Amino acid sequence: MRVKKSERGLFKLPSIDIRYSTADLREKFGLDPNRPTADGYGHHKSCEWFVQEVKSTDLDWAVEQVKSTIEQLKDRGEPVDKAFIIIRRKPRSAKYDIGRGGILYYKGSKRPVSVRGIVIRIVYEKEIRRDWEWRFFSA
Repeated sequence: MRVKKSERGLFKLPSIDIRYSTADLREKFGLDPNRPTADGYGHHKSCEWFVQEVKSTDLDWAVEQVKSTIEQLKDRGEPVDKAFIIIRRKPRSAKYDIGRGGILYYKGSKRPVSVRGIVIRIVYEKEIRRDWEWRFFSA
């Protein structure tokens, strides 16, 4: 049985109390259907809002989706505290490297990839467990 993207990634954690899919982002928040949109926007019980993109290999496209979603949400006055790209295995990218703590960096630099001050982090699907939640969200 295939699990829908809106039920994958950090949305699996029971402490995520609000979940919006790509369709919800476009319908409820008015995100432009002609621009890249991430797979989800959610709220963690620690009062942190996050954008997530669930990807298997195309890291470059995933970054574009996350950046576009954050920009559109922020332009509409919506809170975004964190951004995650969920992957199964380390992808190849001509533009980005994954650093310590899953922080995404521009290849060949020490500058993290961020959108309006929000650093994009990479999370491997196998790391998404309730007992490791502290890695992603505040207490």
